[in-house]
Amino acid sequence: MFEANTFSKSDLGLTMDIFLILLTCFAYIFILVAYSAKIVKYARMPIHLRWELFTATKTEKKPYHHGLTAFEAQPFQSSRWRLSNVWSFLKEYLWFHSYLSHDKTYWCFLYIAHIGFVSLIIFQAVCIATALGTFLAHDQTITAERATGSLVALRILLAIISFAAGIIGNIGLMVYRISHRDLRLYTPPLTFIGYCISICTCLIGFILLLTNDPHFSGYVLFFVGMFQIKPIAVSGLLGLFIFLNMLHLIYLPFTPGFHYVTRFFAFFNVLWDTRPNQKGSPVEKAIGQVMGKKITWSAPHIKSGQTWEQAAKHRS
Repeated sequence: MFEANTFSKSDLGLTMDIFLILLTCFAYIFILVAYSAKIVKYARMPIHLRWELFTATKTEKKPYHHGLTAFEAQPFQSSRWRLSNVWSFLKEYLWFHSYLSHDKTYWCFLYIAHIGFVSLIIFQAVCIATALGTFLAHDQTITAERATGSLVALRILLAIISFAAGIIGNIGLMVYRISHRDLRLYTPPLTFIGYCISICTCLIGFILLLTNDPHFSGYVLFFVGMFQIKPIAVSGLLGLFIFLNMLHLIYLPFTPGFHYVTRFFAFFNVLWDTRPNQKGSPVEKAIGQVMGKKITWSAPHIKSGQTWEQAAKHRS
């Protein structure tokens, strides 16, 4: 008779540790490749016609006060990298000024959630940097105390900020979107899933911080083992925290979170790209490259199926 093979507890633990290492490697590679592909895609997109846009800063609007003819008579100067534009971009990028002016309550929860998100990224970076330093030191007698290193206070501070802000901000955003019909109707289910993943990650992190590993030395040791290709046993709670963290990373490229990058293109390549379409200019060449593309939508003034060149001749 053959005896049925059974996994011992240690075998199952080793399997889980290996799985977590593989998942972590996949998550970081995936997000790097996905974000890089999206950046290349946006950078190579056709030139924006800007038909429905107008410049947003006071400096840009000033010449139009004297009429379009007066504006066209002035020599063209690129406005994209003016100090006023850069300041407007930084104000929106770091302070979310448009959200603040539109809905202060929503902005409050959004900003808290983003503080948690950015703090979590820095927390991860500090843990990985500490683990990499330990690995490069070729220390063969790694202990939790050695792995903790001199950045322990920073790790704890970042963990508290990221977990607290992540819980408060994401719960606030989820409740606010559910309770407001205009937001609820236009919020895809994936967004609510993202809120739940973030909240669960932060909750598990807080429990880990308060009860199991206040220094997160086990988390650092996990990365040391990954660099050494020698899986280090982690507790069930830490394993769950790592799993949710990596799941969150894999989820990010499918969310609006990519606006950290796309906002740069929206401001500098669309909103403030005021270069005139002069004969022989790079703008004329860029427009010419897309005039042969088919129109895939329709409106009273636009017929679907035509090329942009045909539509332009028809309107002229």
